[in-house]
Formats: sequence, C-alpha cells, structure tokens
Amino acid sequence: MHAQFGPRFSRAQKLLITFLIVLAFAGAGWVTWKFFIFDDSHSSQVDFDTKVPPHLVSLSESVMTVSNLDGTETTTTELPPGFSAMLGVDQGRWLLEDNRDTVVNYFDLSAKQPKLRSVQLPFAGWAIHPRTVRVGSDVVLLYAPDGSLGLAVVNLKDGTAYPIASARQKYFLAGSVRDYLLFKEVDGLNTVIVPIADPTAFWVLQGAVVDIRGTTALVATVNGLANYLSTYDGTKVVGVRVQVENPIMGGMLLDTGALVLERSGALSLLDFVTSKVKRAGVSPFGAQGAIPVADDRLYGWGGDGSALLGADGVPLGNYPLGPVPEGATEGPPLVATAGGTGCLVLQPGPQLKPTGAAAMLISTVDGAELVQMDASPNWVSPDGCTLVGLDSKVVINGKPVEVDLDHVSSVSRDGGSVLGVRTSAVNSTAGTPTFVLLDVATGKTTELESALNLFATF
Repeated sequence: MHAQFGPRFSRAQKLLITFLIVLAFAGAGWVTWKFFIFDDSHSSQVDFDTKVPPHLVSLSESVMTVSNLDGTETTTTELPPGFSAMLGVDQGRWLLEDNRDTVVNYFDLSAKQPKLRSVQLPFAGWAIHPRTVRVGSDVVLLYAPDGSLGLAVVNLKDGTAYPIASARQKYFLAGSVRDYLLFKEVDGLNTVIVPIADPTAFWVLQGAVVDIRGTTALVATVNGLANYLSTYDGTKVVGVRVQVENPIMGGMLLDTGALVLERSGALSLLDFVTSKVKRAGVSPFGAQGAIPVADDRLYGWGGDGSALLGADGVPLGNYPLGPVPEGATEGPPLVATAGGTGCLVLQPGPQLKPTGAAAMLISTVDGAELVQMDASPNWVSPDGCTLVGLDSKVVINGKPVEVDLDHVSSVSRDGGSVLGVRTSAVNSTAGTPTFVLLDVATGKTTELESALNLFATF
C-alpha cells in the first residue's frame, strides 16, 4: 500500500472551501465516471445539431477507420503502437491519447487522411480534462490531478501549448458549477474559473464559487463567524455584499439576487441591490447540500430526502430517501450523480451499481419522474435526457426505448443510432459477440469488425 498525499491547507483556505466540499460530494459521480455533463442547452429534449450527421469511428490495436454511417465514405489510418484513445460521450473533431506524458498526441478525425499530431509539454504529470474535449472546441485544458502543477491549454488546431492563470502557482480541481471548472490555489485563496467551452476565457476570484451564469458569479466568503455572499461580473463586484445568518450549503443566481440554502435549513432570497434577505421557507429535506442544475432550478438534499426547487424556493418535486442499507436505521438521500440542464439521474450515492441502484431520471423542467432504473447509467448525453444503463437499458429523450441488443455502449447525437453488442449463443454457457450499429427507427443492424466503436460529430 502506498500513502497518498494531498495539498495542505491553511485555516483560511479551509473556511473558504467548506462549500466546495458540498460540490465534491454532489458531483462525486461526475468526477469519477461521467465525462460531459452540463451543456449550454435548456431543453429536455436531445437538442444537438442534427444538421451535422454523426460519423462512426472504429478502433483496433493498429488501425482506425472513420466513416459516415452508411459506409460510403471511409478513411483508414494506422495507429502508433500502444495508442490509448480518450473516448468521450460527445466526441468531436479531435481524438486524443489518454496519457500523462510530456506530449499530447491526437488525430484530426475530419481530415481527408488523419495523421498523428503531437504537442510537446515542458513538464510530465499533466492530464487532459475530459470535459474540455467536446464538439466544436479546438482547445483542451491540462491540469495536475495531484495539484502539483499549474494550468495550461493546448490549441489542437495550431499545435501550441501555454500556461493560464499564474504560471508560478499550483492548483487542484475543486469541483464544477454548470459549464465551468473550479480550481483552487494550493498556496493561496484564489479560485480559477475555467469555462469548459473555452478554457482560455478563464478568470480569477477570491472565495468559494457557488454559481455562475455567463460571466456573473455568486461567491461565498467567511470572516470569522460571519458568512457573506457577493456577485461579480467577471472580476468586478456587482451590487452590495449580503450577510446571511448561517453557513451556505448551496445556492443559485437569480436576475437580481440569489436563492441559497443555509445550514439551518432556511431557504433565503437575497437581493444584491437592496442587501435585503427574505425568508423563502424552510427546506423540506434538510440541509446537506444544494447545487444549481438549470436556470431557476436548484437541487437540494438532506437527511429527510431531496427536492428540485424553483426560483422562489418552492419544491417542484420531492423525492424520498433511498433504501435502508444493512445495519442502518434510515436510507441516504438521493444525489444528482449525472445529468444536464434537461434531466438528472438521482440515486442514493454516486457508486456505480449494475443492479439495485434505486435510481431515477427526473426532468429539470417540472421535477417529474421520467424513468425508474435498476442499474446506474454508464453513458449519459450532455443534456442528461438520453442514457444507457449498466444493464443496457436505453433511454432517449427521457423515454425508454427497446433495442434488441445484449449490451449498449452509446447513442448518436441525434438519437437515431445505437452502438452495441449482440451475442449469439453457441452452447448453454458461451456466446459469440457481434458488434453492431443499430438504426433505432428501423431496427436494422450493421455488423462491425472492430470491438471499439464510437460516434463523432464534426
């Protein structure tokens, strides 16, 4: 067994990251097993750009093929020995190698004949943040998972790499809010806000970031026993600082203020113009944490259950505690383990479970329960409404879809095609797997030679 050492924090840093602990707990599933989650969509339907048809990328140990779905246009490229592709839910133009070396290797899938490109890095230990590998983006973020390095970006189009924020500072990943990644200084009090869509448009604030919309951020700070909230437009303070009675467990921005959950269970409406604090009610679920999940939607949880709240603090949907574990007296609350601005996956804890997950998919529009799931999802679309379960259950646009496959790996951006496996039994204990592309509307399948296939849009 090897000891693992993390960053050491001063007392002031610990106070400032209290709220980030809530984010880390809420987003544990996102950090460990979900790549692209919060999208800039506000719809409960698959609202991807269906005008751009997806391509099929097939990988073997030595060869990569890129083709349109009907197979009429295909390119074949030899892969370097040991190439380990970084595969994302919403795969775009660039296919990167998943490594932590002093070089970033990648292919341009849109090229008439893809060739391996490489960008040299000054240090080893950087990792590519997978949420920045997405359709329509040419820039990816580099960070050190152990907090031993600064932040950098690679422009895949022109093959350049350079640091962002302070090149002399070290940062650790402290969570995410909506479409933004949050990094804390190891030896300071600043938070670096990195837009997932364009990491070069970062900015720096001091405090714990609670919510972000565009360039407006809601920030919590602590001074002794006093708790404050402020709003910023970029790095400029907007309005007045507002004091609340108790530590903040989560909240979301509104047009002229914010809705926050205090540790006491109070739901408070803050006005940053008048500095007034108005009681919106008392949480019906407790006060373990709350995260913004869509415009005017806050998901909160606690010892009595969980709820999806509107901008006025009134629950749109209430959800009970999960099943009681063996040896316990009550079940845990349902946390949002995956999803987007259209739908959320709720289950008791972020652990992947092939059965007995007690999970459900809800709509962020009205909080309605859409689908019950016995297994955790292993693939979820950016808007959260299309997913594939560990038991190969397929949900498209919030509705279950039957597919005659034994295993499903992913769904295309337009929801029209599925990649999976069909097993033909040859005796009572074994079968021969066939990898297929399935047309959802017609049920037609096309056999694929490679075991590793994915959809890419460019």
